[in-house]
Amino acid sequence: PHVTQEVIRSGFTSPNSEGKTQDDLLQTFGFRGVEFGNWVTQSERQQFVDAAYDAFQDLTQLLGMPPMFASLSGKLGLAYGSRGKGLSKAAAHFEPDNWVLHMTKESGPGSLAHEFGHALDCWVADHLWGKSSWCPPLCQWGSPVVRPSRSHLSI
Repeated sequence: PHVTQEVIRSGFTSPNSEGKTQDDLLQTFGFRGVEFGNWVTQSERQQFVDAAYDAFQDLTQLLGMPPMFASLSGKLGLAYGSRGKGLSKAAAHFEPDNWVLHMTKESGPGSLAHEFGHALDCWVADHLWGKSSWCPPLCQWGSPVVRPSRSHLSI
């Protein structure tokens, strides 16, 4: 991530999180893959991997879920600075057709949990109704809201 000031970590402790590799992300959380853009330097790649590792540790611990929940049991992939043209004001986005969380190079850091929420919405819809193509948006304005029983979900 492009950081102009010191970042002070206040989440759960993650021993030895510095120097993590893409393989650590894949093995610990089960992501399908990690993609970097051509303009992302090796130093920025390392910063992203370390920050993503910590963020997913925090997210899964906070939710009381196993690490594989971060990838929705291997369904998600990660991309950093590789799937945009830099013209959008979006800091990040979730691609439901490809099941990829993408963070932009300049503005993406800090967006990971938000984009994970979009992926989780689609994952739930996929498991309840088999309609991941229904995402996004999950609801059209004025549509009735369906509230299914939680007994249909299994993680």
